[in-house]
Amino acid sequence: MKLTFIGTGATFPDEGDVRRCSCTMIETYGRYYFVDMGTSVIEDLKKRNIDMHDVQGIFITHPHFDHCEGLLPYISRISFRSMSLKNDDVDTVILLPRRELIDVIQGWVGATSSSTRDDIRYQIVHQGLTFDDGLVRVRAYPNQHCDDSYSFLIECEGKKLLFTGDLNRADIDFPEIAFEEDLDLIVVESTHFSPALTEVQLDKCNVKTVIYNHISTHRDAELYSVMEKPHRYNSIRSYDGMEYIP
Repeated sequence: MKLTFIGTGATFPDEGDVRRCSCTMIETYGRYYFVDMGTSVIEDLKKRNIDMHDVQGIFITHPHFDHCEGLLPYISRISFRSMSLKNDDVDTVILLPRRELIDVIQGWVGATSSSTRDDIRYQIVHQGLTFDDGLVRVRAYPNQHCDDSYSFLIECEGKKLLFTGDLNRADIDFPEIAFEEDLDLIVVESTHFSPALTEVQLDKCNVKTVIYNHISTHRDAELYSVMEKPHRYNSIRSYDGMEYIP
Protein backbone atom coordinates (compact mmCIF):
# COMPACT_ATOMS: atom_id res chain seq x y z
CA MET A 1 0.00 0.00 0.00
CA LYS A 2 1.18 3.49 -0.83
CA LEU A 3 -0.28 6.92 -0.17
CA THR A 4 0.39 9.84 -2.52
CA PHE A 5 -0.51 13.30 -1.28
CA ILE A 6 -1.51 15.03 -4.50
CA GLY A 7 -2.88 18.17 -2.86
CA THR A 8 -2.02 19.33 0.66
CA GLY A 9 -2.70 23.08 0.71
CA ALA A 10 -5.08 25.16 2.80
CA THR A 11 -8.40 26.43 1.48
CA PHE A 12 -7.09 29.92 0.82
CA PRO A 13 -3.30 29.70 0.47
CA ASP A 14 -0.91 32.20 2.01
CA GLU A 15 1.16 34.34 -0.34
CA GLY A 16 3.69 32.19 -2.16
CA ASP A 17 1.97 28.91 -1.27
CA VAL A 18 1.36 27.06 -4.55
CA ARG A 19 0.12 23.80 -3.07
CA ARG A 20 -3.07 22.33 -4.47
CA CYS A 21 -6.29 21.59 -2.59
CA SER A 22 -6.87 18.43 -0.56
CA CYS A 23 -6.48 15.15 -2.41
CA THR A 24 -4.84 11.90 -1.26
CA MET A 25 -4.49 8.76 -3.39
CA ILE A 26 -4.22 5.26 -1.92
CA GLU A 27 -2.73 2.46 -4.03
CA THR A 28 -3.26 -1.19 -3.14
CA TYR A 29 -3.02 -4.32 -5.30
CA GLY A 30 -3.03 -2.26 -8.50
CA ARG A 31 -6.21 -0.40 -7.54
CA TYR A 32 -6.54 3.25 -6.59
CA TYR A 33 -8.73 5.12 -4.14
CA PHE A 34 -8.98 8.81 -3.34
CA VAL A 35 -9.77 10.55 -0.08
CA ASP A 36 -11.16 13.89 -1.26
CA MET A 37 -10.59 15.34 -4.71
CA GLY A 38 -10.18 19.05 -4.22
CA THR A 39 -8.07 19.37 -7.35
CA SER A 40 -8.14 17.82 -10.81
CA VAL A 41 -6.17 14.58 -10.94
CA ILE A 42 -6.32 13.90 -14.70
CA GLU A 43 -2.74 14.93 -15.39
CA ASP A 44 -1.50 13.19 -12.25
CA LEU A 45 -2.98 9.90 -13.41
CA LYS A 46 -1.47 10.33 -16.87
CA LYS A 47 1.99 11.10 -15.47
CA ARG A 48 1.82 7.97 -13.30
CA ASN A 49 0.44 5.79 -16.13
CA ILE A 50 -2.68 5.05 -14.09
CA ASP A 51 -5.76 4.12 -16.08
CA MET A 52 -9.04 5.58 -14.90
CA HIS A 53 -10.48 2.07 -14.99
CA ASP A 54 -8.25 1.22 -12.03
CA VAL A 55 -9.77 3.90 -9.80
CA GLN A 56 -12.16 1.94 -7.60
CA GLY A 57 -13.32 4.52 -5.08
CA ILE A 58 -13.46 8.24 -4.36
CA PHE A 59 -14.39 9.17 -0.79
CA ILE A 60 -15.43 12.79 -0.12
CA THR A 61 -15.25 13.89 3.52
CA HIS A 62 -17.48 16.98 3.17
CA PRO A 63 -19.06 19.20 0.50
CA HIS A 64 -16.63 22.15 0.44
CA PHE A 65 -15.07 23.10 -2.89
CA ASP A 66 -11.49 22.55 -1.72
CA HIS A 67 -12.31 18.89 -1.08
CA CYS A 68 -14.52 17.97 -4.05
CA GLU A 69 -13.93 20.44 -6.90
CA GLY A 70 -11.82 17.93 -8.83
CA LEU A 71 -14.79 15.58 -9.24
CA LEU A 72 -16.27 17.54 -12.14
CA PRO A 73 -13.27 17.34 -14.51
CA TYR A 74 -12.69 13.71 -13.50
CA ILE A 75 -16.25 12.56 -14.22
CA SER A 76 -16.51 14.75 -17.33
CA ARG A 77 -13.41 13.10 -18.77
CA ILE A 78 -14.77 9.60 -18.16
CA SER A 79 -18.18 10.53 -19.56
CA PHE A 80 -16.79 12.25 -22.65
CA ARG A 81 -14.53 9.29 -23.40
CA SER A 82 -17.54 6.97 -23.36
CA MET A 83 -19.03 8.86 -26.30
CA SER A 84 -16.27 7.62 -28.61
CA LEU A 85 -15.17 4.35 -27.02
CA LYS A 86 -17.39 1.30 -26.83
CA ASN A 87 -17.13 -1.18 -23.98
CA ASP A 88 -15.39 1.50 -21.95
CA ASP A 89 -16.72 0.26 -18.64
CA VAL A 90 -15.48 1.63 -15.36
CA ASP A 91 -16.26 0.37 -11.90
CA THR A 92 -15.89 3.42 -9.72
CA VAL A 93 -17.83 4.10 -6.52
CA ILE A 94 -18.05 7.75 -5.46
CA LEU A 95 -18.98 8.32 -1.83
CA LEU A 96 -20.63 11.70 -1.43
CA PRO A 97 -21.65 13.32 1.86
CA ARG A 98 -24.70 15.05 0.38
CA ARG A 99 -27.26 13.81 -2.17
CA GLU A 100 -27.55 17.19 -3.89
CA LEU A 101 -24.02 16.77 -5.19
CA ILE A 102 -25.21 13.99 -7.51
CA ASP A 103 -27.64 16.39 -9.21
CA VAL A 104 -24.89 18.98 -9.61
CA ILE A 105 -22.50 16.46 -11.15
CA GLN A 106 -25.09 15.01 -13.52
CA GLY A 107 -26.21 18.50 -14.53
CA TRP A 108 -22.64 19.51 -15.30
CA VAL A 109 -22.02 16.38 -17.35
CA GLY A 110 -25.19 16.97 -19.36
CA ALA A 111 -24.44 20.68 -19.89
CA THR A 112 -20.98 19.92 -21.26
CA SER A 113 -22.42 17.57 -23.90
CA SER A 114 -21.02 14.46 -22.28
CA SER A 115 -23.01 11.28 -21.95
CA THR A 116 -24.01 10.05 -18.50
CA ARG A 117 -22.45 6.89 -17.11
CA ASP A 118 -24.50 4.12 -15.61
CA ASP A 119 -21.37 2.37 -14.37
CA ILE A 120 -20.32 5.21 -12.08
CA ARG A 121 -22.03 4.39 -8.81
CA TYR A 122 -22.86 7.20 -6.42
CA GLN A 123 -23.42 6.38 -2.78
CA ILE A 124 -24.26 8.66 0.11
CA VAL A 125 -21.92 8.42 3.09
CA HIS A 126 -23.60 7.05 6.20
CA GLN A 127 -22.26 6.58 9.70
CA GLY A 128 -20.45 3.31 10.32
CA LEU A 129 -19.31 0.93 7.59
CA THR A 130 -20.06 2.84 4.40
CA PHE A 131 -17.81 1.08 1.83
CA ASP A 132 -16.30 -2.39 1.48
CA ASP A 133 -15.09 -3.86 -1.81
CA GLY A 134 -13.00 -6.66 -0.32
CA LEU A 135 -9.77 -4.66 -0.58
CA VAL A 136 -10.68 -1.47 1.24
CA ARG A 137 -13.14 -0.86 4.07
CA VAL A 138 -14.28 2.64 5.01
CA ARG A 139 -16.00 3.54 8.27
CA ALA A 140 -17.44 7.05 8.54
CA TYR A 141 -17.80 9.16 11.69
CA PRO A 142 -19.67 12.49 11.63
CA ASN A 143 -17.87 15.60 12.83
CA GLN A 144 -18.85 19.23 13.38
CA HIS A 145 -16.91 20.99 10.60
CA CYS A 146 -20.10 21.59 8.59
CA ASP A 147 -23.36 19.86 7.75
CA ASP A 148 -22.67 16.39 6.32
CA SER A 149 -19.00 16.28 7.32
CA TYR A 150 -17.14 13.06 8.18
CA SER A 151 -13.90 11.53 9.33
CA PHE A 152 -12.95 8.24 7.64
CA LEU A 153 -11.28 5.18 9.14
CA ILE A 154 -9.85 3.19 6.23
CA GLU A 155 -8.76 -0.43 6.65
CA CYS A 156 -6.51 -1.91 3.99
CA GLU A 157 -3.83 -4.62 3.93
CA GLY A 158 -4.24 -5.10 7.66
CA LYS A 159 -3.52 -1.41 8.34
CA LYS A 160 -5.81 1.19 9.90
CA LEU A 161 -5.61 4.73 8.56
CA LEU A 162 -7.67 7.57 10.02
CA PHE A 163 -8.38 10.65 7.91
CA THR A 164 -9.85 13.29 10.19
CA GLY A 165 -11.00 15.54 7.38
CA ASP A 166 -11.61 19.13 8.35
CA LEU A 167 -12.80 19.53 11.93
CA ASN A 168 -14.53 22.37 13.73
CA ARG A 169 -11.90 22.35 16.45
CA ALA A 170 -9.73 19.45 17.54
CA ASP A 171 -10.68 19.87 21.20
CA ILE A 172 -14.39 19.67 20.32
CA ASP A 173 -14.84 17.02 17.66
CA PHE A 174 -11.67 14.99 17.21
CA PRO A 175 -12.99 11.54 16.16
CA GLU A 176 -13.52 9.38 19.24
CA ILE A 177 -12.52 6.25 17.33
CA ALA A 178 -8.94 7.57 17.41
CA PHE A 179 -8.87 6.98 21.17
CA GLU A 180 -10.40 3.51 20.96
CA GLU A 181 -8.37 1.65 18.32
CA ASP A 182 -4.70 1.04 17.56
CA LEU A 183 -3.92 3.00 14.41
CA ASP A 184 -1.07 2.85 11.94
CA LEU A 185 -1.61 6.37 10.65
CA ILE A 186 -3.63 9.50 11.35
CA VAL A 187 -3.81 12.08 8.58
CA VAL A 188 -4.90 15.10 10.56
CA GLU A 189 -6.14 18.34 9.03
CA SER A 190 -5.72 21.43 11.17
CA THR A 191 -5.96 24.44 8.90
CA HIS A 192 -8.75 25.94 10.99
CA PHE A 193 -7.14 25.80 14.44
CA SER A 194 -3.84 25.70 16.27
CA PRO A 195 -1.64 22.59 15.93
CA ALA A 196 -1.34 22.68 19.73
CA LEU A 197 -5.02 21.72 19.99
CA THR A 198 -4.35 18.76 17.72
CA GLU A 199 -1.30 17.73 19.74
CA VAL A 200 -3.36 17.37 22.93
CA GLN A 201 -5.72 14.94 21.19
CA LEU A 202 -2.99 13.00 19.40
CA ASP A 203 -1.16 12.37 22.66
CA LYS A 204 -4.23 10.38 23.78
CA CYS A 205 -4.06 8.10 20.72
CA ASN A 206 -2.18 4.87 20.17
CA VAL A 207 -0.88 5.66 16.69
CA LYS A 208 2.42 4.98 14.96
CA THR A 209 2.60 7.96 12.60
CA VAL A 210 0.82 11.30 12.27
CA ILE A 211 0.82 13.26 9.02
CA TYR A 212 -0.23 16.91 9.26
CA ASN A 213 -2.14 17.83 6.13
CA HIS A 214 -4.18 20.75 4.75
CA ILE A 215 -2.50 23.28 7.03
CA SER A 216 -1.71 26.94 6.33
CA THR A 217 1.94 27.92 6.00
CA HIS A 218 1.43 30.72 8.53
CA ARG A 219 1.00 27.98 11.15
CA ASP A 220 4.29 26.30 10.21
CA ALA A 221 6.34 27.80 13.03
CA GLU A 222 3.92 26.50 15.64
CA LEU A 223 3.57 23.19 13.83
CA TYR A 224 7.31 22.54 13.76
CA SER A 225 7.54 23.50 17.42
CA VAL A 226 4.92 20.85 18.18
CA MET A 227 6.62 18.28 15.96
CA GLU A 228 10.00 18.78 17.66
CA LYS A 229 8.62 17.67 21.02
CA PRO A 230 9.00 14.00 21.99
CA HIS A 231 5.90 11.96 21.23
CA ARG A 232 5.07 8.26 21.08
CA TYR A 233 4.39 8.66 17.35
CA ASN A 234 6.35 9.91 14.35
CA SER A 235 5.30 13.30 12.95
CA ILE A 236 5.39 14.34 9.29
CA ARG A 237 4.24 17.51 7.53
CA SER A 238 2.78 16.67 4.14
CA TYR A 239 3.65 18.35 0.84
CA ASP A 240 2.30 18.00 -2.68
CA GLY A 241 3.60 14.85 -4.34
CA MET A 242 4.75 13.25 -1.08
CA GLU A 243 4.60 9.44 -1.04
CA TYR A 244 4.24 7.43 2.13
CA ILE A 245 4.08 3.69 2.79
CA PRO A 246 2.35 2.84 6.11
